[in-house]
Amino acid sequence: MKYGRRCQSDCFGFQLTMMPSSQLHRQPFFVLQFESIEVVIMPIYEYMCHGCQRKVTLYLQTHSASPPPCPQCGNNTLDRVFSTFAVRKTHKDVYDSILSDNRLTRGMMRNDPKAL
Repeated sequence: MKYGRRCQSDCFGFQLTMMPSSQLHRQPFFVLQFESIEVVIMPIYEYMCHGCQRKVTLYLQTHSASPPPCPQCGNNTLDRVFSTFAVRKTHKDVYDSILSDNRLTRGMMRNDPKAL
């Protein structure tokens, strides 16, 4: 991509590309590319509306001082709330963390696979 900029070696072979908003429906986002796989990353902001008491999710260019009106009721009293997130662990990470904690493995028969 002509606007792209290649990462340093710590990107594990990914190329991070920032596209200008004029190119993509006026919504900037990041594109991670690895071989033929493309992953789109876009900033998500969550707000609580005082008018309709709903939590709304908005895709915005940047976090500005004044939030846009509520897409549900049109009210201009949106408050930014913290977004939830998830951290993915592999099965190996989970088992390693359990087995490394002596409080959890005390009394466990280590040679018996059924004990896990």
